[in-house]
Amino acid sequence: MISPVTLKYKSREYEGKYQSDSKRIILSQMKIGLPIGILIYCSFLPIDYLVFNEKFTLFLWNRIVVGCLALLIYVFINAGFVKEKANSLILSLFVIVTLGTIHLGSVESVYYLSVLSPLLFFNLLIRGRFLIHGVTTLILFIIFASVYMLQLPEFGLRTILYPAIFFATALVTLMAAYFREYTNRNEYWQHLLLEKEKEVSNRLLLNILPEKIAALLKRGRKTIAGEYKSVSVVFIDIVNFSEISRNNASEYVVEKLNSLFKIIDRLCGYYHIEKIKTIGDAYLAVCGAPTANNRHAHQMAKFTLSILDNLDAIRKKSFPDISLRIGLHCGSAMGGVLGKKKFIFDIWGDTVNIASRMESTGEANKIHVTAPFRDLICDEFILERRGEIEIKGYDAIDSFFLIGKKSKKTRLMLFKD
Repeated sequence: MISPVTLKYKSREYEGKYQSDSKRIILSQMKIGLPIGILIYCSFLPIDYLVFNEKFTLFLWNRIVVGCLALLIYVFINAGFVKEKANSLILSLFVIVTLGTIHLGSVESVYYLSVLSPLLFFNLLIRGRFLIHGVTTLILFIIFASVYMLQLPEFGLRTILYPAIFFATALVTLMAAYFREYTNRNEYWQHLLLEKEKEVSNRLLLNILPEKIAALLKRGRKTIAGEYKSVSVVFIDIVNFSEISRNNASEYVVEKLNSLFKIIDRLCGYYHIEKIKTIGDAYLAVCGAPTANNRHAHQMAKFTLSILDNLDAIRKKSFPDISLRIGLHCGSAMGGVLGKKKFIFDIWGDTVNIASRMESTGEANKIHVTAPFRDLICDEFILERRGEIEIKGYDAIDSFFLIGKKSKKTRLMLFKD
């Protein structure tokens, strides 16, 4: 785990993210602060004129040079050419303004104190890397002390007074810059941890609920329900699963069942099928809910055919001698989020019931579908009539077996023999 108390993250990934986000913030600050700072810097011209009338031209040219250089930097910032050079810009502007102020010190000693203003501005107000603040402050202190001492006729109290003030101020502002950097990194680290936790919780939520339903739940919807006019429902069941369970250890059964459902889950994702739940060895899924899909029957047909296409490979790799019954029906259904602590998105209605009956009355390794489902897909798929069947709770219905696709395009194969 990366400690936020260090001024540099041990991870290059997080350090890179921090520097990237910091540069963006620095540039946004400079876009606002630079014009304001230059405006304030130039606003002292009337005072300069009144106090130093005979040397006003020098002050004017100083403001013009510093202002033009700062304006040039401002143009670059807004042109977007310098996204990777934010710290260099801070260094440049720091040096420009401070050297301009030091130059004014050669006119009157009182202006030596004014050199502190850019130091305070950049170290306290501008967010940047601590190393940049430290190096530039040290360089400017050396320049300031050298210029100041060269102008004094003799060594005395004044020789160390202003440099001492500068040094003390620099030390205080550097400490402030250090702790601000420390705080910024701490806040950024907490933000990253929060985002990571949020990402994990979102991933878990999406494993339980459809994306559309999860979004409603996160927005605070207490009751989530809907009526879906046209959907396709599939039930998949393992033939003779009770016998398999009796003859094998529970760990073996769970492992093999899990490997099978993982494959079906992958196919669900590929064909945009929404998994609803597993009930023992039965697998319930829907297409067209909660997100509408005009080709829900076609997608469901491709999905179920792909399961059978991969059955031989599934037997070799995970579940020997497995056989599946698959039942399909289409129509309207209702759905919603049920439960509070262990909630799920579930669907119900006649369409779901009939799909279940189609599975239970079907044959091993065949896709048993109803006439309404056949009517939706017969333009692209080959079906074989089975005939009328009696199903519990409903009148006799006409049923078919889905054989394959009319075109010669291959379906998704997860395994290669």
